Amino acid sequence: MILLGLAGVSGTVSRVALQGNFPQRLIIYFKESADNSVTVCTPSPDIFREFGTGFRGLIGRTLEVAGDVQGGCGLFVAQSNQFRVLSTETQVP
Repeated sequence: MILLGLAGVSGTVSRVALQGNFPQRLIIYFKESADNSVTVCTPSPDIFREFGTGFRGLIGRTLEVAGDVQGGCGLFVAQSNQFRVLSTETQVP
């Protein structure tokens, strides 16, 4: 379940995508999200660099994210202190 509120959202990452050239944005989708809509985006993909090539290490992990809601972008995250990994083991999608 995605929890909306002052703390932001939490959910299991179903897929990730990079969009654009400059700035390039990382888009993170949660499996709990209705109609597979964009859940989180960041113009600073490097804050997720620890999750490997193409950020695929995020898939299956549960994240908690806080940020501002921006139209067409979902929850906007720009700094590493705006998210935390709630599960360190990936879940089977």
